[in-house]
Amino acid sequence: MMATAMFAGVPFRINPTAVKGGFRVKSKTTKTIGGKVVQIYGTTWDDLVVEGSFGKGGAAEQDAFLARIEGLIDEQVDGGDPVRFVWPGRNWDLHVFLKSYSSKESENAVVRDPTIVAPTWVLKLFVVEDNGGLVTGAKSTFLEHLSVGLGWKQTEYNGPLGDATGLFNSATTSTTDTAATRHGGARRGGT
Repeated sequence: MMATAMFAGVPFRINPTAVKGGFRVKSKTTKTIGGKVVQIYGTTWDDLVVEGSFGKGGAAEQDAFLARIEGLIDEQVDGGDPVRFVWPGRNWDLHVFLKSYSSKESENAVVRDPTIVAPTWVLKLFVVEDNGGLVTGAKSTFLEHLSVGLGWKQTEYNGPLGDATGLFNSATTSTTDTAATRHGGARRGGT
């Protein structure tokens, strides 16, 4: 199977093997007399840590990737634009800045060792923008989980009303008529 993920316009030989991080939905819950009000006011991206392997490309591919990464870092330090991290298999299309590049064998460096048959890579990315709808889908999922957890159900009182005139036309008595009936047919202070 051919890899579909790309970083800065260059496809990976093998799709990433692990992804950590993501985003959080910012929300505030307020207790009220009628229950709870949950306000969702945005999302915050955590650093996205993507891991993979060069596979049979070995040390030669690792060296070429390192050279591309060094060029990318120089561009970003000089005020360059974010690059795209695209992974169609997961419906990801993100604009990112590279925070770090290392090997799984070392947390802060790229290990170049001829005894390692399939060298690994780790990219730490700062997400600037989501172009694939990932955040929108996550917010929808968050709302679904929230409604189940709170016991919220759509009813005629909290859902779309449609034609609201039917609600008022069904009333046959006014408030004054109802009060008059309750008090023996006469209004207070009247005849």
